[in-house]
Amino acid sequence: MTDSAPNQPTTIADRLMRVAFCVLLGILIVTVPNKPSDGLDASWRMSLGYFFQHGLQFGRDVVFTYGPLGFLMGKTYSGLQFGSFLVWQLVQAVVYSIVIFRQGLRLVGYPRLFYFLFFFTLGVSYEDELQQIIVALIGFEFIRAAGTEGRTHAAFHASFLAVLSLLKFTNLMLAGVFVAAILVQGLLLRRRTPALWFAGWFVGAFLAGWVLCRQNPLNLPAYFVNSWDVSQGYQEAMGLPPPSGALWKGVLVLCLLVAYAACYLMTKPDRIRAGCTVAGLAAFVYLNWKHGFVRADGHMIGFFYCALTVIVAFPALLGDTGPWLSARRWLLAVTGMIALLGVHTALPWLLRGFLGNLQEKFFTNLQMVCAWPEFREAYDKSLELQVKDAALPEMRKTIGQSTVDVFGYEQGVALFNGFNYTPRPVFQSYSAYTPRLSHLNYEFYASDRAPEYVLFKLHTIDGRFSTFDDSQVLALLVQRYEYVQGEGTYHLWHRKPGPFDPRQAEPKPIRTEIAPMGKPVKLADLADRPLWVEVDAHPSLLGRLRSFFYKPAVAQLQIRDSNGKMAAYRMPLPEGRAGFIINPIVEDVVSYMRFAGAAADRRVDSIALICAAQDRDCFADNVIFAVSALPPSTAGREFFRQVERVRFHLFQSTPVSFQAAVPPTEEAIDGRPVMVLHAPSEMTFDVPAGAHEIAGTFGYMPGAYSNGGNTDGAEFFVEAEVNGQRRILFDRFLDPVHTAADRGLQSFRAALPVPAASRLYLRVSAGARNNNSWDWTAWTGIDIR
Repeated sequence: MTDSAPNQPTTIADRLMRVAFCVLLGILIVTVPNKPSDGLDASWRMSLGYFFQHGLQFGRDVVFTYGPLGFLMGKTYSGLQFGSFLVWQLVQAVVYSIVIFRQGLRLVGYPRLFYFLFFFTLGVSYEDELQQIIVALIGFEFIRAAGTEGRTHAAFHASFLAVLSLLKFTNLMLAGVFVAAILVQGLLLRRRTPALWFAGWFVGAFLAGWVLCRQNPLNLPAYFVNSWDVSQGYQEAMGLPPPSGALWKGVLVLCLLVAYAACYLMTKPDRIRAGCTVAGLAAFVYLNWKHGFVRADGHMIGFFYCALTVIVAFPALLGDTGPWLSARRWLLAVTGMIALLGVHTALPWLLRGFLGNLQEKFFTNLQMVCAWPEFREAYDKSLELQVKDAALPEMRKTIGQSTVDVFGYEQGVALFNGFNYTPRPVFQSYSAYTPRLSHLNYEFYASDRAPEYVLFKLHTIDGRFSTFDDSQVLALLVQRYEYVQGEGTYHLWHRKPGPFDPRQAEPKPIRTEIAPMGKPVKLADLADRPLWVEVDAHPSLLGRLRSFFYKPAVAQLQIRDSNGKMAAYRMPLPEGRAGFIINPIVEDVVSYMRFAGAAADRRVDSIALICAAQDRDCFADNVIFAVSALPPSTAGREFFRQVERVRFHLFQSTPVSFQAAVPPTEEAIDGRPVMVLHAPSEMTFDVPAGAHEIAGTFGYMPGAYSNGGNTDGAEFFVEAEVNGQRRILFDRFLDPVHTAADRGLQSFRAALPVPAASRLYLRVSAGARNNNSWDWTAWTGIDIR
């Protein structure tokens, strides 16, 4: 049963009970802020607060699916806005509890019981979905009222929808559908004034909120377009398969809701109101279906909560009356049971532990009020620990107050170190899903707005190839920036001085090949140069239908290197069309530095786009591979110089290159640390300006001539290169097995020739029999001065 309007309290006790009920519900709605962290999700949440604090412009400076008030939804403490988080939690708790309670009072008997039971146990547990539910409850209420609500009531609710729309773009899309439905219904039913009043308040409040957030209204078109692009790219790039059993439950719930909507539409005599109601219902269900089952992890409960909201609020939510009401009730009852099973499949602990979860949330919120000083202090202590763990003191000295961006998805490190964080528009690399988004970041880095420094960490998600994410910036970085230093797990790049012409960094087309899905494209003949490839693959008609109703099929890029090693990586189709570095093969920061230092060690042989056999019909027959050459770079060579300085820290002068029979190791001779370079070996040194002498120490490891060691000796050379010719400056043969004086450490000193040598070589050759089995030769203290 249902009442046409909420029944009014008749006694003081009734009023007090209702207030107590709302207060309890509000307490459960309040969620305390998250403590600071340097992870992926925490980083974007804290960054939203930083963007708001510093007035960055959404749509231009920031491209994301959250709006200028999104930091309130992220509510992760970074030293900023703690009070704002709590004020918003209090405001939304009051408004949400009133909206939920008013809707519940339209029900009587068991329906009301089930309705409140749902919200007290599950409905308030997932904050993202709760916002969508509130948008839907308000939207359905005003469609049902059809202009009979008071102006003050309408203005308040329209304004609150605008506030929710400033939090997240998905809220804006859903609220926009409901506002459009209310407006269309009012115009068709000749109730224009209330409909225009509601729509006007929504638009006006949204614009006012946008301006109050220090956002330029002229950025709104860019905000709408870019946020839509992120939303579309999300489903292409972020899909995850659902756990066993969850998909069929979700599909069954979706189909039953569609059947209910069709039955509702057919049995309502007021076609205009029914059509507008079903339009709102379709948007509510569809958006939550996509949100839940594109990235099918814990997000799935959002769709099932959406379905349960419709079910437990029946028949009041849609004002459902008329024939077949009992049949529709049973249809939704079955749907509700399946939805509960879906919740259990998605997060098994949620249903089993809902009482414990409610108790924990209640007492956490109570503790916040009763022990406020200790509660607040815990956040500051947590922040102190994060700041300490993330400290980059050497980089802080280098960067100072200069602008800096963070490449990757750990933006928290910039906030914890107090850097002058100046992000590219799509500020987390994995979110540059489409060619357009990737190019927005490229334009930022190619412009005068580019940051002075880039804090670099190469990582990705979901098994993607490392150069897919923010690919155009990855290629541009080595042309406009040069490597400075490393600290912790981060690497710092500095923008080169002077003007920059981005045309010099553009890929130069070489050839285009068309190949069927799964057929390798050979690139071995081009692997002597840096390569860029754009993989243009499109879904078939079946694939587009699958994308609209569910999510795209997964494609993989299969790479074979010159050594025959093969690997496959998940490739979102838009990221393939944006292009990416394919040669040399970059899988980690070291291989990227090799790409940046013209020192490739792993080259591509062939590539192919593949998919699972059952998904083959979701893709077009052919794939276009456009191969281009990238300009070489030496901007990353400093990385290897620093690596060698660390490796050869026993030397005062660091070699620019070396080769040895086995990798060098640090050992000790006569109690002094030495670097063992097993003969035959050679180190190459650049000669600093003004140098006139080289000195150092060399020798054999004791194990080469004692306790069974039987070296036949080795010869140590110091050679200088002058005018392209090598000249021996020092030469000594050591035979420690037969000559006691050749054991232990030996010293040398040699004057550099005039004119000065361009390079010096420290070389060790095997003995007379050319047997290097025991030639554990070592150097230390090399000093060119």
